[in-house]
Amino acid sequence: HIDFNSTNFEKGETLDAFIKGTVENWERENGYAANTDYDYGKRFAELLAYVHKTTGKRSVVLIDEYDKPLLDVMDSGLRMKDANGNEMQIEEYNRGILKGFYSTFKAADAHLQFVLLTGVTKFSQGVFSGFNQPKDISMNDTYEALCGITTEELQRMFATPMAEMAKVYEVTAEEMFQMLRAQYDGYHFSSGMKDVFNPFSLLNAFSDKRLDNYWFSTGTPTYLIRLLQHNQENLNDLTGKYYRPADFVDYKADVENPLAMIYQSGYLTIKGYNRLPNHQGL
Repeated sequence: HIDFNSTNFEKGETLDAFIKGTVENWERENGYAANTDYDYGKRFAELLAYVHKTTGKRSVVLIDEYDKPLLDVMDSGLRMKDANGNEMQIEEYNRGILKGFYSTFKAADAHLQFVLLTGVTKFSQGVFSGFNQPKDISMNDTYEALCGITTEELQRMFATPMAEMAKVYEVTAEEMFQMLRAQYDGYHFSSGMKDVFNPFSLLNAFSDKRLDNYWFSTGTPTYLIRLLQHNQENLNDLTGKYYRPADFVDYKADVENPLAMIYQSGYLTIKGYNRLPNHQGL
């Protein structure tokens, strides 16, 4: 498990140190004596092969926010000097580091059960060129309820905390459900339009027995602020409009086309979908 969300990558040496520390920690945990002449991508591949050989089991690799080392510095203009003293943008330097690290998955394919990466953008160009192109399940109906709490799950699994919260607000359980629905429901991960509740906000609401803007209080990502400033976009200008599915599917990190990144970040959602042939849109 790799969680890039735990670190800020605005300094050039940070990503190198993060990957180095992560791989070395895994090597210690598995009692593996690495070849220190190898780079850390190859050391990771060798470790995966070792684990497969010694346990008879292939590894599952989970990567949270795989694109954060790029988003932290995207469109920032931050620069650094590499080991040879050459000046370059930190964004390009981090891109090269990630490309080398993610190429591990192609070299170690026989030793992997599966790999799951989460993020908000498609950095396929220049990052996954050494890696078998991953399947994008972002807007696949099959997985639309994977990252949240559905209406059915809320009513079945959280009936007790919902009833306790209803007492605080002096309303019925059904009225409390409707209040929670108005506050935390409605994000759609695909054209299937299954309503998904924000789990972070919902669980905090049950804990505090209070409706509040928990998710927003976690902070707006700095890359999103830069994106909006670059485009001078007003979120209200993007809402209530009809867009082609391609506008959401092709969500590359493009400062000139912020819609998809804002959607993937959770600040906008899909409110309707036209399934008629030759007239599909969101």
